[in-house]
Amino acid sequence: MDPEHAELLSLESGLKVCKIAKELGLKVNPEIMAAYTYMDSFSQQAPNFKDYPEITQPNKPWSEYNLEEMKDVLEQYGELVAKEVVESGCEVEFWNIGNEANFGFGGVNVGLKTAVNPILENKTLQDMYTSPSFGAEWLKENVWNYNGQMMAALANGIKKVDPDAKFSTHITTAMADTTFMTSYYKTLAENGYKVDQVGISFYPTSMSYFFKY
Repeated sequence: MDPEHAELLSLESGLKVCKIAKELGLKVNPEIMAAYTYMDSFSQQAPNFKDYPEITQPNKPWSEYNLEEMKDVLEQYGELVAKEVVESGCEVEFWNIGNEANFGFGGVNVGLKTAVNPILENKTLQDMYTSPSFGAEWLKENVWNYNGQMMAALANGIKKVDPDAKFSTHITTAMADTTFMTSYYKTLAENGYKVDQVGISFYPTSMSYFFKY
């Protein structure tokens, strides 16, 4: 992603939007992507908290963190972000965790190196696309179970600031069917993260380049 668009997705730019929302009397649904500059269902990227010295974190790459280390840092980050957002004065309706998190979240993603599950590094999105229900059964055991715990940790940090916080996480239907979607949210809930609002992005033309009409 180019620097200009990365800047648009920063915490600083988000806080500017929160202040505008406050002035207009609008509620906001802040998205906490937990990626260094960007991620979606096609583009996977791990977080990097080097710009947050206030977070206590191991001195090693994120890919070498174990699950407990990730959860600890994500909880701290959730508290930090929530404090900034709430202090901006805007009213949050839902805290959205992750961006099109079909195939992973927070660095535990298909195709990324991670000590949490080393086999992910050599898996590809193509493997998922060609599997029944886009790999839902495999993802439950190898990705989503970890993601649920990570999202729950981040949500716990947010609730330290906003005890009545409500949460959402969204995936895209471009890479999901009914089995995939129900399995995804059930697995998150089984691992400690139950959303208050299911987020499902629908883009009617997003897969058009795969097909000839």
